[in-house]
Amino acid sequence: MISGTSARITADIARQSALSRDIAKLQDQVSTGKKLATPSEDPAGNARLGAVRRTQANNDAYRTNVDAASAVAARADGAMASLSTALDRARELTMAASSGTYSADNRKIAAAELRGIAEDVARLSTQKDAGGQPLFPDGDPLLIPIADGTQVAATVSKTALFGRDGASLSDIIGAAAAALELPDDADGTAATRATATATSLEAIDAASSRVAALHGEQGVRAARIDARAEALADSAITLADERTAIEGADVSAAISLITSKLNTLEAAQAVFAKLNRQTLFDLLG
Repeated sequence: MISGTSARITADIARQSALSRDIAKLQDQVSTGKKLATPSEDPAGNARLGAVRRTQANNDAYRTNVDAASAVAARADGAMASLSTALDRARELTMAASSGTYSADNRKIAAAELRGIAEDVARLSTQKDAGGQPLFPDGDPLLIPIADGTQVAATVSKTALFGRDGASLSDIIGAAAAALELPDDADGTAATRATATATSLEAIDAASSRVAALHGEQGVRAARIDARAEALADSAITLADERTAIEGADVSAAISLITSKLNTLEAAQAVFAKLNRQTLFDLLG
């Protein structure tokens, strides 16, 4: 005899199909780590997820800019530190050689070192960044976007730091070297050399003060870039957590549900086969 009606058989098959679909969905969650397969499963969550993804993409671009700005700022800071050291040495040499205790030969040695320092300063002014661009550009430094509506220059201009032709740092140091090599005056005094040396010392002191001020500004600039890098890092963690909360699957829970539903499905299939085995013979007979 037939053990069940066609309606009951159809309902059993539908329940088993639903279980199979649930198991397949859970298996997808385990393999992908995501619980949202289609937008319709959570329209509001999917909309928020899209916003999170856009913010992450924008932040990735800003992070690239911040990393580039940080590298330029660090390199500029190092160059400024070297420049300050060079000016300190130039002042030390000029002052010592102008004290009256140096012989003409010693003044020539000091002048030669000053010219070497001037060459070093000139090389610093032509340094390149990692991208092959001037570390200290002739014009205004490039403004780098690091956030919505926020741009920052990672360095200063060549003119601001090194001065213009005729009054550049290397020219000032070169003038100090020339002053030390001036001969005694016709009357046997060193008045002309002393005046020229004093003028050079004043110029070096003024240049040192300007470089120190710009170096301080560079530190503030670098700190601003570092703060933005930290903000982006914090944002990345927050956005990743939010994204996981929206689309991330609980793998452990999904595996437990798969096991449970598989057991339920196997039991249902066994019962279904047992209750309906006579139906198959009847249909064949």
